[in-house]
Amino acid sequence: MQNRLSGEQLMANKSDRYFLSQNRRTVSCSLNRELLYLAKRYNSSRLSLKAGVEYFFGSAILTNDFCRYNDIICIDATRVILRDRSSADDYIHASWMTMPDQYKYICTQGPLQETLEDFWHMMFCERSTVLVQLCNFVEGKHEKCSQYFPSTKGSTKILTMIGNSSFTLGQTMTVNHFSYVVWPDHTAPFDPAPMVGCLKLCKQLASGQPITVHCSAGIGRSATFVAIDYAWQKIISNGETKMIDVLKEVRQQRFHAIQSPIQYIFLHM
Repeated sequence: MQNRLSGEQLMANKSDRYFLSQNRRTVSCSLNRELLYLAKRYNSSRLSLKAGVEYFFGSAILTNDFCRYNDIICIDATRVILRDRSSADDYIHASWMTMPDQYKYICTQGPLQETLEDFWHMMFCERSTVLVQLCNFVEGKHEKCSQYFPSTKGSTKILTMIGNSSFTLGQTMTVNHFSYVVWPDHTAPFDPAPMVGCLKLCKQLASGQPITVHCSAGIGRSATFVAIDYAWQKIISNGETKMIDVLKEVRQQRFHAIQSPIQYIFLHM
C-alpha cells in the first residue's frame, strides 16, 4: 500500500527543503568568508616575514649545488650540520625543527642523487630511526626525490665508492619508514585523521629520537606535518593557540615552511 502525503505534509516538506537549501547557502557563504580570511592572514604573514625577519644563508649560498630548488635554501641558525665532516663538507639541505617541549624533528628536501650518502650519513649520525616520506619519487613528469633505498627486498644500494680501506664493521640501525604519497604538492589532505594517527605512531616508535620528514622541497608537506605537532603542543600547554603564530614560529626554523594557504587552512582542521 502506497503512503500518500497530505497537502499540509507536502507543504511542510517543501518548507523543510527550502530551509535546508537556504541554510546550506548560509553555511557555505560563512565557510567561504572564513577560508578567505585565513588565506588573507597567510598571505599578509608572508609579506611581514619577508620584511621583518633577518635570515642568514651563507652556507646554502656556498653549496647551492646541493639544493633541489635554487630559491629554497636553509637558514644557517637551524640547519643540520653533518657530523664528522669538515666545515667545507658538512652541508645538507635539512633543518632542525624544535617543538615547544624541545622535541626535535628534521625537515629535509627529497635527496638528490648526489646527496644520497649525505642523507643516510645524517640519519645514522643523528640516530633518526623514523623516516616519513610525503612525496612520490616522480609526480607527473617531474622527479621529486631520488630513490634512496633498494627497490627489491634483500638487495643492496651502493651510495658511494670510498677510497679509504679503513672501516668499522657491524654498526647497524633499523629505520621505520612511513610513506604517504597521496598528498599532492602545494595542497593538503582532505581528512586530517590519517596524518594525526601517523604522527602519534611515529613519535611512539621514535622513543625520543628525532623524526626525519621529507617531501620534495621539505617545506610544504613536511613542514605542515611537523606543524601539526607544534600546534598541538601549544594547545596542550596554553589551552589554545593562534595558527598564525604557529606559522611564524615554524618559519623561523625552516624558510618558507607551510608553502600554501591550503596547507595553512589545513592546520585549523
